Amino acid sequence: MSRKIFFQVALISLFFAVSAFGGPDGVKTRGNLRILGDGNGLVFPDGSMQSKAAEQGPIGPSGPAGPANTLSIGTVATGASDSQAAATITGSSPNQVLNLTIPQGPGGQVTLATICAAISAENAQLPSFCFTSSYEPLQVGNKWVYTSLVPGKHRNDEIIGAETLYGLTTYIKQRLEPSPDDYQEKNWLAYDGSSLLLFRIWANEGADQAIDLSPPAVLNKISPQLGDSWSWGIPNAYTANVEVLAVNDTVTVPAGTFHRCIKIKETAVPSGKVKIIHYAPGVGMIRYENQGSWVEELVYARAGSKTYGVAP
Repeated sequence: MSRKIFFQVALISLFFAVSAFGGPDGVKTRGNLRILGDGNGLVFPDGSMQSKAAEQGPIGPSGPAGPANTLSIGTVATGASDSQAAATITGSSPNQVLNLTIPQGPGGQVTLATICAAISAENAQLPSFCFTSSYEPLQVGNKWVYTSLVPGKHRNDEIIGAETLYGLTTYIKQRLEPSPDDYQEKNWLAYDGSSLLLFRIWANEGADQAIDLSPPAVLNKISPQLGDSWSWGIPNAYTANVEVLAVNDTVTVPAGTFHRCIKIKETAVPSGKVKIIHYAPGVGMIRYENQGSWVEELVYARAGSKTYGVAP
């Protein structure tokens, strides 16, 4: 049985006093109707009727748009190395300020390697200083002359050209040993931001065709550290383990005295034959010792606009 309900509002305040007429169809009944405070029910005093009010009225118009909130960067402070990062927002909408406190990290050293590595990480072209001031300066026209295993004669190394391989500019370094040895070698070299890489090699001993290395072999580092080690090799021809023995040597050769030199030990596998090589920054290899066989030392070098020693 349903009841028809008619509302007559007598007073609007915190409480509502309402007269209601309700009852079966065709029968009017008078009484007071209590509206629950939570708005979820209608109750007659005698409890004869309870009803949940699920109806929603129409949505009113939207108010005017408020101003856009602006969050600007305020102070950026450095905290202690063992502190927690912190961020605070000051001010009130719409103008607020973000202040940051960032823990101090461990001290670092800005080196040629870190600069070039950061540039390389952005896939940007490396500037010339990344490979002209290194331990293997790569610039067409650079030349190195060494004493040779053949008494009274000289070994000649030179950057004779450049070629694009795998999207990188590689520099072709040629090595010529004098007669009667007559050994010849070409290396296609490039830097990747942290290392000197060998992409291709050719020699007049062995295969007639140049050999491409994939991945390229790491020959040296832009900024080697004491104790650094790695391996490199040529498939079916040569494998070596490399270790950095010194990073601040002073070495005297016919071309002069060089400081801050690195000393590299290269051990062939599995023969165990050892080569000791010294490099000077911005100059290149200055001493090559094939232990038990011979020593080659720098007599003259032209690296970029600088020369060292006297050309024979």
